Amino acid sequence: MKKNLATWLLACLCVGMLTTLSACRDTIDDPPADQLQLSISERELLPTAEVMTNDTVYQFDVLKSKGMFKVKVNGGNSYVTPRVKVNGQHVTIGLLSEYTGVQVTDEAGQEISFHIHSAHADLKMQSYLYAVWYGCTFRYPDFKYGLGDMKVLSGNGNKGVAEVSFDKNNVLIVKSKRTGSSYFTVADGRGVTRSLQVAVEEGYDMTTDSLEVTSTNPSSLCFPIKYGKAGGWKLVKSTIPYVHDHVISPSNENVLCDYDLLYVYINYPYKNKQYKYYLENKDGSKGVVVVNVVEKKDK
Repeated sequence: MKKNLATWLLACLCVGMLTTLSACRDTIDDPPADQLQLSISERELLPTAEVMTNDTVYQFDVLKSKGMFKVKVNGGNSYVTPRVKVNGQHVTIGLLSEYTGVQVTDEAGQEISFHIHSAHADLKMQSYLYAVWYGCTFRYPDFKYGLGDMKVLSGNGNKGVAEVSFDKNNVLIVKSKRTGSSYFTVADGRGVTRSLQVAVEEGYDMTTDSLEVTSTNPSSLCFPIKYGKAGGWKLVKSTIPYVHDHVISPSNENVLCDYDLLYVYINYPYKNKQYKYYLENKDGSKGVVVVNVVEKKDK
């Protein structure tokens, strides 16, 4: 009798344990079959919701979604929206900047957002500074990146300071207009952008045989000589001779000036309040440029 009772109690205990285990198992819910899921693992997205790549293209798959899905991208510093190609569940994004925001949404409103960070050198934000002489046009054949088909997207800052363009061979052309700085954004055929700052050095037109100007804290100055015959001017004397002071008659294919250009450098600290530069032309013409220096110290 005791043996049978013990057997019966053991049987009840086993059944109870199985029931409990079954109940515990039933309380662990599997993810819904239509929950939005990408081929990018959660580990990749944590903790900054950012994935890394060394390429200019990023690809992933939408493994699960409720109904159709759509992909929205934000190209960061790009002026053109990155190209998105969806082939079934496979998504390909052509990257145009170092950082690209991605948002995947399905018909149920489920959403996954993340950023793509590309370390590709072609996509890194880069800025260029070009200091140019007043009165000249410069070509920069070494300014090349991307796929060509270059264009100027925008310009801002001081309007009329310079003009920026590209010739048929995608060579950067900078034409100075007046003293100051201006900023431009350019792009290649994909839309990958670069920022340009053009600084036109201080300059004045010499239209008669004498020119007198006043300059605050000068360093280098340019004087297009629009008086007399072009191509024959030379600097014959100056208040303080300096090795960089000379008349430029550019013949370099990458520098074009319509007139002879007097270029002078006034070294700091200023030894004089006035500097004079005497010019002579092959045709016998003479001229003088006077620079009055005003020293303004920073507070």
